[in-house]
Amino acid sequence: MSIPLDVITEILSLLPVNSLMRFGCVSKQICALIDSPEFIKLHIRFFSANMDSLDIAVQLLDHPLDSCPKNPIKVIGSCNGLLALPRYWRNKVYLLNPSTKKHQLLPNIVFDSESHYNIPVISQFGFGYDASTDDYKMVRIVMSTKQVFVYSLETNSWKRVQDFSHHSSSTIRLRGGGAFAGGALNWVEVKSDCCPLLIIALITAFDLKHENFFAVPLLLRKN
Repeated sequence: MSIPLDVITEILSLLPVNSLMRFGCVSKQICALIDSPEFIKLHIRFFSANMDSLDIAVQLLDHPLDSCPKNPIKVIGSCNGLLALPRYWRNKVYLLNPSTKKHQLLPNIVFDSESHYNIPVISQFGFGYDASTDDYKMVRIVMSTKQVFVYSLETNSWKRVQDFSHHSSSTIRLRGGGAFAGGALNWVEVKSDCCPLLIIALITAFDLKHENFFAVPLLLRKN
């Protein structure tokens, strides 16, 4: 008795990635199904883990990328099981699927030679998913020049968008990585107000669909 393909698809969508990799060897049809974009999106939507039942412990990330003891790999973004990993000293960024060990090197950004001559390219990154175009995007904000670049996985290319110019004060710094939530990447900005009892905190967000910035103001009291 043959099992309908839609039933097989539903069963496979409930399995973890390691099991899917084994079942991909059963036949070319199953392998093609598991690798299809439609199944990947279905699997992301249906497969979940009960965090309360996990034995949580810190583990070293097993990855195929080279590393340097003095410059350990840091995750600068994550979305739907994909990790964004930088190589600051080489000006390179990788996307890695830690379950399958597949990775992709992003193309380099061609900076303006005049604006970046002898200036360290210190950047803030963010990585997320644009549901409107079914595309993964990486955002890079070059802090020295406020230039903003957006990478599209669909086109495998960078483009420059509007500069980061929400605030004129040079003392403001973005903190933390660009956390992906609600279709936007979010960074925290903090600056002291004229009143010593208050700190003004802002969440600066980048809309991945419209590719522009907006600010969410918060008012926090010092303890």
